[in-house]
Amino acid sequence: MQLFYFGMGDLILASQIYNDYYEIFKSKGFNIMKGDTLLKPEYPFNIAYNALLCGKYLFCNSPYTDPVILDGCKKRGISVVNIKQGYAKCSVGVVNENALITSDAGIYKAAVNVNFDVLLIESGHIDLNGYNYGFMG
Repeated sequence: MQLFYFGMGDLILASQIYNDYYEIFKSKGFNIMKGDTLLKPEYPFNIAYNALLCGKYLFCNSPYTDPVILDGCKKRGISVVNIKQGYAKCSVGVVNENALITSDAGIYKAAVNVNFDVLLIESGHIDLNGYNYGFMG
């Protein structure tokens, strides 16, 4: 929830962890970018980096997605698919670059609309202490 991986070694770190983790990731060969969004504990201000990159599509709640991610998508020719689910990455199990598993009906519909193979499973049954249900991703 505090970083976003573009693939090909490109990593965006949330601004509040950038200084602490820059050298660690850099020493592992990552190209590090600093995100613009300062995360806050409450929703929707904690979802800026919780976007799902799958193939040539980014599924995210775009008004709350970090601008560095959105700009990177534009530069890479990645289409942004706006969804209501803020925890996009947490709500999906990726099968391959055009196939997903999710319990979120909105993600299911958006992914099918861009010709993904999607398995919609029943919501719930994933435990996360303190919450009504957990996340898949």
